[in-house]
Amino acid sequence: MKTQIIFILFLIVFNKSDLCECPMLTENFIRIVKEDSDFIAIGEPIKNIVIDDDDLYTDKIIVRFRIDSLIKGKKSLKTILITQSNAGNCAIGLNPGEKYLITGEEVTTARQTYSMTQTWHDKKLDSLIEKNFMLTTNGCRSFPYNSNSAKEFLK
Repeated sequence: MKTQIIFILFLIVFNKSDLCECPMLTENFIRIVKEDSDFIAIGEPIKNIVIDDDDLYTDKIIVRFRIDSLIKGKKSLKTILITQSNAGNCAIGLNPGEKYLITGEEVTTARQTYSMTQTWHDKKLDSLIEKNFMLTTNGCRSFPYNSNSAKEFLK
């Protein structure tokens, strides 16, 4: 029993395979994210669009996001779609009713959203990208609006 407890503690302390390791939020990192982002805005999620009903992983959900304040990007947009298909363990939970600072790159083809092991192509995703502005992001570059990370980013 004692050996099992020690083994479990070892796994908890030293196994970081399920954790996201973001870069430090330094001035230089913030500058690079601001420069590289096609879009930076403050707003909130309003609806989840499930791409694959068999699996409800974050990378299979597209979030419709309302823009409250645009910092960088297309000025005429009131809503965008957000994917985190390439975020892996660094995906940020986007909860309706909560405000977020969102940064990311525009998605122009469905292939940009594929995971390395993906072997199927979803025509619903093609249609969403064709009809909407879609952004890819993750929890290392998008933050809850009231967080210290968002405050630091907005300085």
